[in-house]
Amino acid sequence: MYRGGLGLERIIEPVDHSCTFNGAGERFTQKPWGLFRGGYGQSGEFLKSNSLGKLERLPSKPIGINVKEKEAIIIRTPGAGGYGSARKRRKSAISEDFKSGKFSITFLKQNYPHWKTN
Repeated sequence: MYRGGLGLERIIEPVDHSCTFNGAGERFTQKPWGLFRGGYGQSGEFLKSNSLGKLERLPSKPIGINVKEKEAIIIRTPGAGGYGSARKRRKSAISEDFKSGKFSITFLKQNYPHWKTN
């Protein structure tokens, strides 16, 4: 009925130097739960991208990760679980979700089958 909160993605990329990354993530292994038939949220994750763009998943509490120039750390925070059945979400609210640009038609149709695009 009410979707969960959105997570964020941040990319840390050292310019003209290297750096050391330490992190402390929560809800990286267990997805945030929903309430009263609400769906689960998305898990968070830390990733390291090498100079060729290859991604390596890091542990939820990484310590002392060396990040060189042309490498990056990607931080994806978890999204919150929903509240109430998705079938009860108002079609107008789903349309607003689509208009916001934060959700694809594919995602909305998959999660809200009762919603029809105009």
